[in-house]
Amino acid sequence: MTKFMMKCLLITAVLFFGVLLGMQQASNGMGALKGNKENGEPIAIESGKGVKEAEVLGTPVGVQDLKTKQKQLEETKAFNFFSSLGGKVSGLVSYLFQGILSLISAILTQIFGSLS
Repeated sequence: MTKFMMKCLLITAVLFFGVLLGMQQASNGMGALKGNKENGEPIAIESGKGVKEAEVLGTPVGVQDLKTKQKQLEETKAFNFFSSLGGKVSGLVSYLFQGILSLISAILTQIFGSLS
């Protein structure tokens, strides 16, 4: 019994250490995405002499680039395959459960209806 408890304690300690390590890595990753003192601001916009310059995570982006990308996004019909698939699966599951419940209801009605 003692060996089993020691194994469980050891496994629990290793898993706990893994969770703490994962949380630290996630925190570092989020800091890198947000932009910190090492990487600079995530989005920096400087305006001088009527010209605006943008910088995203250290990469310079021209205003013209942003306008063309925005126009492309507006022109293309954004279609999310997984969203539509999820909607169809949800409808299918709902339809199946309604059918199963109506079948169970009909069976119970016949069983209890014949008793009375």
